[in-house]
Amino acid sequence: MDVEFQKKINKASNMHNTMKCFVYVLEELNDVDSQLYLNNKYYGNYPEFDDITLARLKPLHERGLTETNIIYTTQLPYGIAYVRVPGMNAYDAITIYSLAMALNDSVSKFSNENVKGFILDLRLNGGGNIYPMLAGLNSLLGNTTIAYETDADDKQVRKWTMKDGNFYLGDYKATDIPVKPIKKFNKIPVVVLIGPNTKSSGSITAIAFKNRPNTYFIGEPTANG
Repeated sequence: MDVEFQKKINKASNMHNTMKCFVYVLEELNDVDSQLYLNNKYYGNYPEFDDITLARLKPLHERGLTETNIIYTTQLPYGIAYVRVPGMNAYDAITIYSLAMALNDSVSKFSNENVKGFILDLRLNGGGNIYPMLAGLNSLLGNTTIAYETDADDKQVRKWTMKDGNFYLGDYKATDIPVKPIKKFNKIPVVVLIGPNTKSSGSITAIAFKNRPNTYFIGEPTANG
């Protein structure tokens, strides 16, 4: 790949062609999530879809965009709490804090109800900042390890954890919300709804629940890109 990249970069006659060389690297890595941004234009390895698939996915994608940062909850029959976690755009500490607290409060408000389980809906979650998503769901996750980061030699370099209501990247405290997680919530049944518009950090949020006891996944495969 290095040799081929060097050939392409040597032939690049303008900035657009130069950026396409980096897209080639993403293609070779089968990376459909990473993006490069330059001069008001995004560059990435975007998958192609046939017209029928696009017709089905476009309304989901557009609805997900309109509901970004909008958390919805309701009490369903038989003691089931429903929480829809949207994609979250948060680029500063204040917005991260606000969204994390809002999601935490949306879950915690059911603590006084006779809740027997949760439905966690990620079907419209098109990604964004994962910090408020995981911190806001701390009561359902409990203190646990979410993921590991590795280097090029597959050696573990950092661990993602939930601890006392907040999300940590190694020793870095990614969120700082003053909450006391509801301990009974990390054991009751949770159904996670996923679909083709669940992508990027939305998919990672789903993965965070994979090793959680009493957790079930319903829906379709998450997005490819």
